[in-house]
Amino acid sequence: MRWCRMMPVAVLLILLGTCGERPHHRVSSSQSGDTTFIQNPPSLLNDTAFLQAVLRIGSAERGEEYLFGRITGLSIASDGSLLVLDTQYDNLRRYSADGSFIAVVAGPGRGPGEIESGRGVTVLSDGRIVVRDAPGTTLQLYTNDGQFDTEWRLVRARPASTQQALVPLPNDRIAVGLGIAYSSTSLIEAWPRPLFTVLGTRDGDIVDSLQGSAQHLADCELAERRFDMGIQGDVRSRYIPQVHWALHPSGSMIIGCTARFSFDILLPQGTVIRISLTDVEGPPVTRAEWRTFRHLIDAQLTGTGREIDWTGVERPQLKPAYSTLLGAQDDRIWVFATRPGVETTIDPQPPPGYPNTYWREPNGGLVFVFTLHGDYAGPLKLPPSIAFDPYDALTVPPVIRGDTVWAVTVDSLGTQSVTRFHVRPSLGHL
Repeated sequence: MRWCRMMPVAVLLILLGTCGERPHHRVSSSQSGDTTFIQNPPSLLNDTAFLQAVLRIGSAERGEEYLFGRITGLSIASDGSLLVLDTQYDNLRRYSADGSFIAVVAGPGRGPGEIESGRGVTVLSDGRIVVRDAPGTTLQLYTNDGQFDTEWRLVRARPASTQQALVPLPNDRIAVGLGIAYSSTSLIEAWPRPLFTVLGTRDGDIVDSLQGSAQHLADCELAERRFDMGIQGDVRSRYIPQVHWALHPSGSMIIGCTARFSFDILLPQGTVIRISLTDVEGPPVTRAEWRTFRHLIDAQLTGTGREIDWTGVERPQLKPAYSTLLGAQDDRIWVFATRPGVETTIDPQPPPGYPNTYWREPNGGLVFVFTLHGDYAGPLKLPPSIAFDPYDALTVPPVIRGDTVWAVTVDSLGTQSVTRFHVRPSLGHL
């Protein structure tokens, strides 16, 4: 079953397998120079699709080769097998499409063909496997049958989050992410800044640099909304709007400010499509959540000689509208809606003076799916087993290819596994 392909500047609300039976919903659009502005309709949640688990890899009963510690990379090899990078075991493993263990491609170590601290894996168009390692300063290349080939060392590369560590591009190129995939106070003064270094895949030479736009930061009004606590980055990163970006394998940049549900698709030919969902806003920041946050910040600064004057610092009413952007391995874009916070007890007990609970976004949630042409494909509900936290530098985004989704999942004990899902239509249309 396939997601239906939409005509440009039209909307179909999750017409999986029912393309001829559902009406098209027109969007309002306008043109200004090379930019197309698209406003999508309010009926955003009709026919919400869901993910159905069909295969899980990860079981102590099947031996050590099926146990995972901390997964930091997923990719699909040219033969359809699955590559899993694990930073706890410092190895890269290969599994068949039916979940059977094939081999360890690379094991722990600091030499050629060995992994010290893997931070992402991908596959090039010629079938070669690329691992970012040690941590984020070396690219190791393996042949499509898993033999070590060569390595390319990056100069002055920032440690990257696994979310945008490596993105294979057309025309024998690969993009290497530079740092986290969202703005923070430590980056404001250096904005605009390079977001990706692009290498040629034949010899590893730098061929391009992809820059962030100062206009997107200005649109976000981040400088006015932030306050710097004097500790790492912006401690209110989950509460204030930020600039988020993702690079699609087609070469299109997706970038936007989370203050509202709006983002730009920057197509390689220079045209821009701006998507805006005017009826979508972030969930509220509760008083209890804000009190816990303030308590945590005060506790972190105890004994440092710094303290926060909270006078005049108001609780934000809403969280950002979305938490991250993700380019699929087809023509899709996934936009993860921000979820309401859930209070969680800290176990074991925290140090004296710290709150004994914290607030987090739960796993799962809702994704709005678009195409690179600006069409709205519909909403998709994620199961709570999927472990994807865009603010965690080691989080691994789902690998999306058509109706098949591979994702890192967790059980009730927090043990990781890898699960293959199929996209299914809403229960009301089965």
